[in-house]
Amino acid sequence: MFCSNCATQLPDEADFCWKCGKPQKQAAEEPKWETCEVKLAADQKGRMNWWNGSSRYRWQFWAEAIGLKGRYNAGESEYLTALDDEVGPQNPKVVKLMDSVIDKLLKDGWEPLPRGEKWFSYRFRRRAK
Repeated sequence: MFCSNCATQLPDEADFCWKCGKPQKQAAEEPKWETCEVKLAADQKGRMNWWNGSSRYRWQFWAEAIGLKGRYNAGESEYLTALDDEVGPQNPKVVKLMDSVIDKLLKDGWEPLPRGEKWFSYRFRRRAK
């Protein structure tokens, strides 16, 4: 058979064209995916000012998902109270909180994708339900 889009010759049992990627069978339907990305946010309500002028915030990791019905929270960590410069991959408490969100996503069937721009920007996808 030949691809209905680019006319590349394909085996009769091909579901997709290996040149252009177009589905070849009428019944073949592209899967619908939802995606999510781990985010880090400081709770402004949890801000505490200290005598030396530094500020502590309540930090939390959460997974912002985008599905067929829009955006939603796919998971979140507990809060950690810390200074700005204490929130990074060098802090084991921070990494533990981030890992708790990633573990939940993996248990819920999310597949890892290439990471985003920031050190905590883990991205995932899963088939939409």
